Amino acid sequence: MLDGFASIGRVEAELSKAQDDPMDRPRQFEKARHWFKHHWFIRSIILMRYHFFTFGFAVKCESPPSPRGGASSSGTATEDRTARHSATRVAEWERNNRRMYRRYAREAWLEWLLQDNVVGLWRKAGGRPPLAYPPERCEFSDLFGSETLTINHGVRQEHITTIGAFSRSEQKEFQANPTELKLTHDSKVFGFDVLKRERTGSGFGIPTVAPLFVCAAQLQSLEVADAQLAAACRTVMEQHLMGHEIKAGIHAGSKAHFWNKSRAQGFEKSVKGKQGHVRITTNFDHQIKQAANWPDARVYDAKRYEAGINRMALWAMPLGQMVLGKSLNPFLLPMLRFQAAGEREYLAEHLRQVFIEGLGAPAEIKLVWSNKCFADGRIAADLSKMALAAGPLSQRSFLEEIGADQEEEWDRKEAEGAKSKKLTTPIYDAAHGPPKKGAGRTPGTRDGEGAD
Repeated sequence: MLDGFASIGRVEAELSKAQDDPMDRPRQFEKARHWFKHHWFIRSIILMRYHFFTFGFAVKCESPPSPRGGASSSGTATEDRTARHSATRVAEWERNNRRMYRRYAREAWLEWLLQDNVVGLWRKAGGRPPLAYPPERCEFSDLFGSETLTINHGVRQEHITTIGAFSRSEQKEFQANPTELKLTHDSKVFGFDVLKRERTGSGFGIPTVAPLFVCAAQLQSLEVADAQLAAACRTVMEQHLMGHEIKAGIHAGSKAHFWNKSRAQGFEKSVKGKQGHVRITTNFDHQIKQAANWPDARVYDAKRYEAGINRMALWAMPLGQMVLGKSLNPFLLPMLRFQAAGEREYLAEHLRQVFIEGLGAPAEIKLVWSNKCFADGRIAADLSKMALAAGPLSQRSFLEEIGADQEEEWDRKEAEGAKSKKLTTPIYDAAHGPPKKGAGRTPGTRDGEGAD
């Protein structure tokens, strides 16, 4: 079978025992992916960042510029028709390609948050989703801005005929290049776009989690040690001291009262297979000690992990500080919002280019995200109520914000309109003064009273 994106010639066990801080890029990318799979903190932080940073992701139509003062009415009408046509094209493309573009966006975001590099690869023949190709299977050069991407494709001759998903031109490319494809932007078969944080001319940059390699290995060593010690505790040792040393008298120094095999075997036979409350008789020199191999609880002290966890929290901040902090910090959520804004800016142009060139999206597409997830719940609720009362916020948006369905609420309100006012008129509202007769309930009345 096609080996997919598995590590080349390396297995998980080797990655665990390999050099804690490798210097070459492919090993760094493999190491980063290994820790994302196996480290509880790194995986949790990256997945949580993903959910914050991609919250409210949507593809919309870019609004045309507003007409200037001297524009004629006929020109404005033409611009409106063009805008409506563009919006229709974008909406149709979004419906038809939703699964493919969202899959690529998800994979590209995870690659970016883990590796600080994204290799977007697509087939110009179309019909297939773009790939967020693993950087550990690539060599990338952008010397003086001239980009060349070499990929280890892993496609063998039998795959070309059995998979049946390759065009004629793609088959020729794989046959002419059995192990690697060297691509430039002039290629007529494959297109690519590389996003990286490293400056232009330096090739790939280091992964996001590279500063944690040594720290993660240290914490893993502590966890392995604790696990091995805990596994040893599964065996409960019960020691029976038989016999005693003779230090005086005619038998001094002899083995007359030492432990002997027949005595030990006799005792083992008498208690073998017995559970619960077992009564036994022993000689005066038979001493019983239980759990002789259990370690002192201090060897499991959580303080041994604090240095490593603190370093990881610094790497993960502000999200790490929010998760591990012992007190609430009101400044962390805005910091996370600023971090998300920067990362979204990185990804936006890359995703837009891949969608246009790899999935045939209209040039008018615009990628948007939401900042609602960064707002304090109480403040957000107050802002929604104020915006609804002042007019800028629609009822539909307000209902969506509180988790209600507009059509359902309208149907219910219409049904309530046919009911008696005694059932639907609000209770006295002190903010608006005593109600007039027939307009509401008077102060102090019970439900169902005081209204016409």
